[in-house]
Amino acid sequence: MAAGPYLEGNPQPIAHLRVGSPAEAEAAVDSLARLGVDFIKLHTGLTRESYFAALRAARARGLVTAGHVPRTVGALAASDSGLGSIEHLLGIPVPCTPAESLSLAPRFEVQAALGRCTSAPIEPLLARLAANRTRVVPTFTAQYEIALWPGRKVPGDRYARQPPDTLRRYVAQIFPMPEVPAGADSVGRAMFAKRLEQVGTLHRAGVRILPGTDAPLRNSPPGFGLHFELEWLTRAGMSPWAVLKAATLDAAAFLGLADSLGTIEPGKLADLVLLDADPLRDIRNTRRIRLVVVDGLVVER
Repeated sequence: MAAGPYLEGNPQPIAHLRVGSPAEAEAAVDSLARLGVDFIKLHTGLTRESYFAALRAARARGLVTAGHVPRTVGALAASDSGLGSIEHLLGIPVPCTPAESLSLAPRFEVQAALGRCTSAPIEPLLARLAANRTRVVPTFTAQYEIALWPGRKVPGDRYARQPPDTLRRYVAQIFPMPEVPAGADSVGRAMFAKRLEQVGTLHRAGVRILPGTDAPLRNSPPGFGLHFELEWLTRAGMSPWAVLKAATLDAAAFLGLADSLGTIEPGKLADLVLLDADPLRDIRNTRRIRLVVVDGLVVER
C-alpha cells in the first residue's frame, strides 16, 4: 500500500492500492477496512476478476463502494455486482446515430473519458441502474475541461489564486496537458452536450445522481467547483430542489451518514450556510453566501 499526499484541508491521506490478482484485491480491501476508510473507490486498472473480487470483499465488510468502470466490466455488470456509485459516467455509453459514432470518435486518448457512442438501446441499462439503486456522479466540471481541449480557458481559472502552490503543483503533476489535435474541441463539445442531455434522462428514469467535482483539478478548485457542478446539473434538466437534495440528503444517505448529516433538524450536526438569495429560484444563488456556521462558530465573508 502506498499512501498518497496529504492534501491541504484534508486531514486524511489518500491511499492508493495497486493489486493484480483477485486474492490481492480482497487483501487490499481488508487493509483499507482496518484503516477505517469511509468508502472504497475502484479504478480501471483492475482486471475483471479482481474488480468483482474487490466488490465482493467490500460488500462482505459493509463498505460503501464507488469507482470507475473498466470496459472489460461494463456498467451493467458493475451495478449488478453492487458498485454503489459510477464515477464520471464511465461505462455508460452515449446514445448516438451510426453516423455520429464515426464523427464523434475520440480525437485523443483522454477524450474517451467523455464517453463512447452506441446506437443500441440503453433504456434497459438505465432501468437496471435505477432498480439497483446505483448512483451516478457525472463530474461535469472535470469533463468540461477535457471537452474544451485544446482550448485552455475554463471557469475555474477565476479562482486560480485560491489554492496553495503545493496543490497547484500536485494537480499539474497528476493531470498534465496531453498532445491534442487542432479542432478536437468540436468532438469534445458535442459529446459534452450529449452527456448533459443524458444525465437529465438518467434522472427522469429514476437513477440517483450525486454531485462530484473530481477536485482539485483546474476547473474544480476545492469548494468553488461544487457551485459549478450544481449549475451543470440544473442545465442537464434537474430542478434546483433535486440538485440541492442530491448534494445534501442523498449524499449523506449514500455514505450512511443520514442520521447526522443532510437535513436541518434537532440532533444533527449544525453546520449551515446562510445565503442572501433563494437557490430554488436560481441554483447560482448558492454562491451568494452571507455566512457559514461551522463547529458552532459563525464565519462571515
